[in-house]
Order: sequence, then structure tokens, then C-alpha cells
Amino acid sequence: MFNPKINPEMTTIYVHIGTHKTGTTAIQKFLFTNEDILREKGFLYPCSGRPEFPPFGQHKLAWSIKTNNSQKIDSEWNNLEQEIAEKKIENIIISAEDFSTFDVKQIETLKQRLSNYKVKIIVYLRRQDRFLESLYLTTVANGRYSKNLKSFVLKRQWRCDYYKLLQSWQKSFGKNNLIVKVYEKEQYGNSLMNDFLSAVGIKEKNDFPNKKARVNQTKDVKLIKFTRWSNFVLEKFAISSKTRMMINQDLWFAPSSQLRGIIVKILNYFMNEELLSVEDRIKIMDEFSEINKKVAQEYLGRPDGKLFYSELPKKSSKN
Repeated sequence: MFNPKINPEMTTIYVHIGTHKTGTTAIQKFLFTNEDILREKGFLYPCSGRPEFPPFGQHKLAWSIKTNNSQKIDSEWNNLEQEIAEKKIENIIISAEDFSTFDVKQIETLKQRLSNYKVKIIVYLRRQDRFLESLYLTTVANGRYSKNLKSFVLKRQWRCDYYKLLQSWQKSFGKNNLIVKVYEKEQYGNSLMNDFLSAVGIKEKNDFPNKKARVNQTKDVKLIKFTRWSNFVLEKFAISSKTRMMINQDLWFAPSSQLRGIIVKILNYFMNEELLSVEDRIKIMDEFSEINKKVAQEYLGRPDGKLFYSELPKKSSKN
């Protein structure tokens, strides 16, 4: 457990909780790649809590709490506390997007595990229509979903109530310990990595190479539609989601393959590039307009209540 030789008032843990689809993997890869430079600047990006693959984020810390298994929780978090005590570095960064899916009880468990340290929570928020669309693309590509986007959106809109999310974390950690960021280029500028480094208080960023780390590549909409159809067919033959994901990866990550080329040519004849219509996007954002306004005013200090700066597409004037 906690090492009393380490002064808790001198140790700050920055917990990056995502959310999903906000460049989290890119940030984790950046931190992983630049561990030595971070250490020189007084920041530890711990080895504890990282799975063997992918080894970039401290996902096992989040997963242990979600299992509600006290032995797993103790095992993972004791390892972290021991590493912090051994390294004797005053600033710690841990990152796992599944933290953002914690319920109130799980957030309280996290608070208890970090009660010996100062804690800052870093959270990125993405425009809801783009978040849901991106999450859908990934879920389909991973072989875990075979229905259309509208049914997907209906089941996951609860994840878009950012005010409720922030209120849950504020209840345990306090409003002053929440660092709320917006995931859109209009606000983080040319470099998401620079934006994150600023969030943890690193002012000198020139020492870090590769600050334009690649975020997850946008997936081809037509191929996603085809993948959804193939997921549906494979489900009918009781093919597991793991196998479906392997089949999909063969398609996605072999861009020069003859199979992919043939499929793309066929899809070009009868599929369009649109997943969410302009009307769908406007409807989603209208639904969360008041929630977003409260977030902007209360957590970002914006009197105008504008959380996202990117403009929605305009409705067509055609009848």
C-alpha cells in the first residue's frame, strides 16, 4: 500500500479519463514514446497497469475497478503505488478511456485508491454527433455490431450527457480538480499533444519530438456499411465477434488486397458516403444543446454557453 516516506502533498496524479474517441490512443502512444523526456521534466508515465497489448495506457487499472474484484483491484493499484514510491517522481500521469464509463460507486473506489495523493482529472469532450458516429465505426469494424447507426445511437446516447459525467466526477474529486478540454481542432489547434502537455502543466514542449502523433484513422464509410452487413451474415452462422473482428481486420488493414479493391468498386455503385444525415446531426445536437451550454458555462467559464466551435452543416433548402 501507500509508502509513508513519500509526502502525499508533493505528489500529483493526473488521471486522463478519455473520453472514448477523443484521440486517447494517440495521447497514450505519445506518452509511452516519450517516457524518458517526461521523466526529465518530473513526470512519471507508469509501467504499472499496462496490458501486454496494446502497452500504451494503464487500462488494467480501470478494468480492475470495473470488475469489482477486490483482489484484482489491490493487485493492480498496489503495483502502481509501489512504482510511485520507488521512482520518487512528484507528477504522475495515468491514462485509460474506460475511466470515463465509471459509475458513481466506481469513481468513489478510484478516489479511495488515490486518497494519499493530489488528483487532477483530465477529460476531453467531443461533439456528440461526431462521437457517436466514430464510436459506431469502431464498434462495427471490431465485429461487435451489425445493426444500423440509428439503433446504435439510441442505445448509447446516455454517454453523451457530458454535464452528468462531469457532475459525477465533481462529486468525488471537486470541481477545481477537473480539467475539461474540448476535442476539436478549432480549440486544441495544430497539436493535440501540445494541448495535453499544457493540461498537465508542461510549458516547454520543444523537447518532445513527434507531437503530431497520428490519431485513429477515419474509416471508409462504404466499407463500414459493408462490414455491418458481413457482421449480420456471420452472426447468423454463429461466428464469434472475435472471429468477425479478425475477418474485418484482414479487409481494413490490407488496402492493396484484391478483395478490398473488388469490394470498393462494387460499393461505389450503390452506396453513398453518408452515415448521419444533416438532419440527424442537427437533431442530435439540438437534444444536447442545453446540456452543452451548462458545461460551457460552468466548467469552461464561457458566458455565451458555446461548448463546440465547429459549425454544423446547413439543412438543404431543397424540398
